[in-house]
Amino acid sequence: MEHTQQIQNMLIELSGSFTQKALSNLTGVPQGTISKIKSGKIQDFSFKKAEAIRTFYLSWKYTQQKTPVGQD
Repeated sequence: MEHTQQIQNMLIELSGSFTQKALSNLTGVPQGTISKIKSGKIQDFSFKKAEAIRTFYLSWKYTQQKTPVGQD
């Protein structure tokens, strides 16, 4: 899967739990850029922005997969 498509899919999944403004605050990527990546309007964005989104996504995904305390 192409790099841009991976980041776009991450943002689509994250948007089920976070607003674009919240994602901007959490990743440091401007809200407008998040919107354009998610919608496919921009295909060429910096590695730094992609890495910020990827890092947050992986951290969020990891916490989603952990078993809640007392539920194991």
